[in-house]
Amino acid sequence: MTLAGAVSVRASGFAGPRQLVITPTRDSLLLAMSLDSVSILDSRGKFVRTLVRWQRKNVSSIRFNVGVSGDGRTLAIIENRGWPADSSNHAMNIVLTDGMAMRTLSFDLDFDIQNPMFAGNEALVFYGTSNSSGARDLHFGDVFSLPLSGGVPRNLTTAEKATDIDDVVVSPDGRLVATVESFRERLERD
Repeated sequence: MTLAGAVSVRASGFAGPRQLVITPTRDSLLLAMSLDSVSILDSRGKFVRTLVRWQRKNVSSIRFNVGVSGDGRTLAIIENRGWPADSSNHAMNIVLTDGMAMRTLSFDLDFDIQNPMFAGNEALVFYGTSNSSGARDLHFGDVFSLPLSGGVPRNLTTAEKATDIDDVVVSPDGRLVATVESFRERLERD
């Protein structure tokens, strides 16, 4: 059986193939993200273990909530604890794919957050969209850094408020963060 066939068979045990996102993590493991859990599959699509349970309303946002380290051994999973009532209370769950205990980095930030990326072994970098209506009139979002030891997120892109961040890339060693930004005025209101 091919990998695609094995994943299709395994996906039938989740909420259906259309409700599953598969991402490679390392040599022989796949990350399976469904509406109710994040699990590890082997390269043949066989279930290995559930890493974390969660509740998501749609599959389209799943891939923006999970980041995989460069070696594929660690995941960062965004949990918006107070959402939607309080979208400033966040947590990043750090999960090892070998099944070790999860640890949580909690913080308050008046931004909706997504796309966690590992910056080497020292920090996470993620994208945030401001929850403040005044700030959103001029600025779509910022890029933040959060130490893996915990603490307060540091805004890396506050210099130019009339920009839209289109893409973020982190160097493998985590020392450099590059952004692709577009300078434009906001033509519509939320």
